[in-house]
Amino acid sequence: MFRQLAVAIDDASEAQSKALAITPKIVAIFSLIGSSILIHDIVSNGRFRKKLYHSILLGMSITDALCSLAFFFTTWPIPPEVLPLWGASGTQLTCTVQGWFTQFSISAICYSGFLALHYLLVIRLGWTERRLRDARLAFIIHLCSISMGVLTSSISAGLGLLNPIGWDCWIASVPLGCAESWQNEQTTCTRGDNATLFQWLFF
Repeated sequence: MFRQLAVAIDDASEAQSKALAITPKIVAIFSLIGSSILIHDIVSNGRFRKKLYHSILLGMSITDALCSLAFFFTTWPIPPEVLPLWGASGTQLTCTVQGWFTQFSISAICYSGFLALHYLLVIRLGWTERRLRDARLAFIIHLCSISMGVLTSSISAGLGLLNPIGWDCWIASVPLGCAESWQNEQTTCTRGDNATLFQWLFF
């Protein structure tokens, strides 16, 4: 996949490179606005204290807002000497920070899964709000969702896996398409060795 991506980036025209950098910003803005509206609505009415549904939705909206903000920066945090994309003007540190929040989006996916579980318990199995509180599901859901994001993001940062992957930074090898040691006897990666393996493990 990385080899194909590297070829696509090399072959992209200036207009395509600009579109790759600008289009996600527009999508991220709408996502950030939507999440902010949900957060304001839930918090201002105190709904997250009354029902597990709103507590899950609040957690999902907060994590989504953080990730949308990271997505908005697109190519800005990318070090141009690593991947010379349109708009790239960052450093390895800025790329790692963006990549950390990009990977943290797994928390929003976890919340989405727990929301589906909530529907199963309430609609299909008939659990009441009191039974949900007695089972301490809110604590378990928030702990699991946030821990998944923090742990996988921090491990990725510690292993040097957060690198440019196209329009932003995430789990990737440097250079894109290099030979990784889990598939070859020797690696040609200068950073992010075994990135494809960790993509499967962490996402």
